[in-house]
Amino acid sequence: MRGIGVSSAVLAGFLLFAAPVWAQTTTQAPAQEPATMPLEVERWTVTPFIGAGFSGDLENSPLNLGAALGYNVTSRVTIEGQFAYMGAEQGDLVQFDSKVYTLDANVLYHFTEQFAERQWAPYVALGLGMVRATADIDTTDPVFQNLDDSTTKLAVNFGGGVKTTVSENVQVRGDLRYYTGDDLAPSFWRATVGVGFLLGR
Repeated sequence: MRGIGVSSAVLAGFLLFAAPVWAQTTTQAPAQEPATMPLEVERWTVTPFIGAGFSGDLENSPLNLGAALGYNVTSRVTIEGQFAYMGAEQGDLVQFDSKVYTLDANVLYHFTEQFAERQWAPYVALGLGMVRATADIDTTDPVFQNLDDSTTKLAVNFGGGVKTTVSENVQVRGDLRYYTGDDLAPSFWRATVGVGFLLGR
């Protein structure tokens, strides 16, 4: 009987100790709202990027370097300016090297709500700007004597991409665009990856 009394006391003590722990572990944690990645209105974003041009009038896949400056007008719409450079190889019958510069203004529309739980912000983009190309050619050569060695053309670009957050003020972005051009200022696709830094807080 004495052993039973001791055992009962030990069991009672264990239950008294375990009950609060069990209650704490079995209490359902409050539901967390899904993480979102809204575009914070009236904030600027600076995005240096790197990538490659391909297809279209290009005979190679040149390195493309540039930077973008964007401003979030609403939680879905960003107005953005971009400048980029690449050294390209062009020409069908006769190939030549050229330096290609792009300067354009763009509107980005983001699909933030549909992908909020995954913290992705896919977007479509449409822009208008200038493409300037300077060719490394000898204009005294009969093959090139009727060809200007530089040109600046009005160009349309369109495409899209996706953004995701890395930290409160840093985003990573992938972007694919198509640029229109002519013989010297080439038409081409461009794929880039950039890191965006949010400003204005």
